[in-house]
Amino acid sequence: MNGFSIFLILNSNVESHLEIDDILASVQHVQSYLNSQNEKEDLNVISRFVMDDKFQQILKIHNKVVEVKLRGVKVPRPTSLSSTEAFESISVQHLSNEVFKDISLSNHYAARELTILFNQPNFKNAIMTHDKIIELEAGVTKEQIDQDKAYLSEKVQQFGGDDDIKIVRLVKSGDPLGATVKNVGEKVVIGRIVKGGVAEKSGLLHEEDEILEINGHDVRGKTVSDIYDLMSRLDGNLTFLIHPGEGFKPHSSQKLKTIHIRALFDYDPEEDNYLPCRDLGFSFSKGDVIHVIDTNDCNWWQAYRDGEDDQVLAGLVPSPHFQLQRAELTKLIMEDTEEKKNERKCKCVSKRKKRKTESNAPSEFLTYEEVDLLEPDPSFKRPIVLIGPRDVGRQELRQRLMESDFDKFAPAIPHTSRPMKNGEINHVDFHFISKQEFEEEISNNKFVEYGEYEKHHFGTTFDAIRTVIQENKTCVLIFHPQAMKTLRESDLRPYFIFIMPQNIESLRQMKAKQNVKFNDESLKKIIEEGREIDEQYSHMFDSIIVITDLDRAFNELRHTIHQMNNTAQWVPKNWLSS
Repeated sequence: MNGFSIFLILNSNVESHLEIDDILASVQHVQSYLNSQNEKEDLNVISRFVMDDKFQQILKIHNKVVEVKLRGVKVPRPTSLSSTEAFESISVQHLSNEVFKDISLSNHYAARELTILFNQPNFKNAIMTHDKIIELEAGVTKEQIDQDKAYLSEKVQQFGGDDDIKIVRLVKSGDPLGATVKNVGEKVVIGRIVKGGVAEKSGLLHEEDEILEINGHDVRGKTVSDIYDLMSRLDGNLTFLIHPGEGFKPHSSQKLKTIHIRALFDYDPEEDNYLPCRDLGFSFSKGDVIHVIDTNDCNWWQAYRDGEDDQVLAGLVPSPHFQLQRAELTKLIMEDTEEKKNERKCKCVSKRKKRKTESNAPSEFLTYEEVDLLEPDPSFKRPIVLIGPRDVGRQELRQRLMESDFDKFAPAIPHTSRPMKNGEINHVDFHFISKQEFEEEISNNKFVEYGEYEKHHFGTTFDAIRTVIQENKTCVLIFHPQAMKTLRESDLRPYFIFIMPQNIESLRQMKAKQNVKFNDESLKKIIEEGREIDEQYSHMFDSIIVITDLDRAFNELRHTIHQMNNTAQWVPKNWLSS
C-alpha cells in the first residue's frame, strides 16, 4: 500500500488534483468488473487505506505540488554541481554536522535547544531525504566525489601544489554555455558570465576564473579562437578544471532591476570590431526598446530586445559611455582626415574648421533614452502630432479625421495678430490678439511653434492644446519637426507619427487621384525632405506611416490612434516621474 501512495505523490504524469471521492469511485468502478472474492477484498483494503488519515495528508501534499506546477512556479533545484566543493556546500547533512560540532561545546540555551533539534529522528530523516534528492537530481554520488578528490590531489601536484584548484561539471545540451573568455598572458580567463546561460544558472563559474582544462584538454597557452573551436566540438557533460580568480567579486544576490531603454541610433554587431563576442551581439534600430538586465560591465550591457524576452541567453549592447567615447573618437578621426585633405588644397582653413567643430559638439551624439510603460488613461487623450514633409498629405489626413468624428478629434485653435476677416469668429477660427500681446506670449514661452506671414504672427500655444484635451478629445496637430523637442519637454505627452513618402511614382499617383498637379522637381523635393526628417528626427517617432494612398494611410492612422489610446506605450521615463 505504501508503494501506491508513493506512486501517487511522485508520478509526474498526474497533472490535476485528486479527491478522495474520485479515488473511491474509481475503486468501485474497477470492483464491478471483478468476479473473484479475493480480488474484491484487495480492493476493499485499498478503500480502507484511502480513508486513512496519513494517506489523506499525503494526498494534500500531492495536490499542493500539482497546484504549484500548474501555476508555472519554478521549483528551485541544482542545475549542476562541482563534484566535491559544490555538493558539500549544498548538502544539508554536511552543513548540519559542521554546525553540530560548533554548538555542542556551547552552554548557551539556544545552542542546547538546537542540539536537541538536530538529534531528533524526524530532522535527521528530513535532511537525509533532501541530500538524496540532490544526488538523484545532479547525478553526483559519493563514489564520484571520492574519485574527484583523488583526481584533484593529482592535479594539485601537477599545477605546483595549488590547493585552490577545483572541478566544475556542467551539462551543455542545447542551451548555450553563456561565458566568454579572454587571454591574460598565457592564461585563459573567464571574461564574462552572460545572463541566462548554463554557466550563470549553475553559479559555479565566475569572471576572472582561470580555466586549466576542459574535458581533459590542457588549455594553458591557448588563444581565444582555440577555446572557441574546442567548445564548438563539445556537447553534453563538460568538466572544467578551474583556478578561482582572485579578483572575483560576487554580485549582489538581490535581483538586478531591469532598465528599459529606447535606442537612439542604429547598431549592427557584424560591423563592430570591439564586440567581445560576435555571437552575443544583436542588432537594433532607432526607436527599438531594449530591456537591460546587467550593467556591471561599464562598456557592454547585457540585454534583450523588446518582444524577445523569452530568449534563453542575453545579448550584448554597447553602454552609453562606451558608445559616446566611440562616436567622439570617430569624429576626431574624421576631422583629422578632413583637415589633412584641406591642408593639401589650401592652408587657410582654420576659420571653416572651427565653425564645423562648434556645430558638431559631443552633446549631439545620441545613445539611449530611459523609458517606461504608460498605461492608457481614458481621461487624458494624448495629442497626435503629424510630422512629415510639406505637401505629403498631412493636411488631408487631419481633415479626414475631423470629418470622420467631430466628437473625438479636434485641432488646437491657433493664435494670430492679424485683423479678423469677415465671417471669422474669435476663439473658433483663431484666437485674435494684438501684436504686442503675441510678443508677450512669445517672451513667456507660451507657444509650441510660431512664425510670421505677411507681417502678421501666427502660432499654437500649449494652452490651446490643453483645451482640447480637457474636452476629452484627441488633439490632432501639424508641426515642423523642430517642435518635437519642445513638446516632449512639456506635460502634454505627445504621440508623434511620421507621414513618410515612399517614392516619386506613388506620390505622383496619389496627387493625380486628388487632381493636384505636381512636377517631378516638386515631388523630388518632398522625397528629399522626407529623407532629411527621417535622418535627423526618427529617434523621436512613435510610429511611421508610409503613404502611398490616402485611403490606406487614413485607415492606418485611425488604427494607430486606436492602439495608442487602448494599449500601454513606451514613453520617456521622466514623463511618469514628473
